[in-house]
Amino acid sequence: MALGDLEWKLVYVSSAYNPALDQTLDSILVGPIPVGRHQFSFEANAPDPKIIPNEDIVGVTVVLIQALYRDKEFIRVGYYVNNEYKTEELRLEPPAEPLLNEVRSFE
Repeated sequence: MALGDLEWKLVYVSSAYNPALDQTLDSILVGPIPVGRHQFSFEANAPDPKIIPNEDIVGVTVVLIQALYRDKEFIRVGYYVNNEYKTEELRLEPPAEPLLNEVRSFE
């Protein structure tokens, strides 16, 4: 017996205060899936920084992995991501406009 396709989504939360800014980094269909244990790798490009509000470029956000079956979400896993400046100088005195090439992420 096999289940139908599962849809997997990778979503970057651009702003905790505005879900309309969430970015779906990728979405794939996997299946049909026979009953049992399975695994796969899911990679995507980075989020578009132009969509992220300047005040949310640096700080903690979330990357979500969502699984849907027949268009109904049945699992959602979130990973915290901390975006911060590479140097202590910029961390202590951040610029008014974010310097994207100076930001790094930690999971």
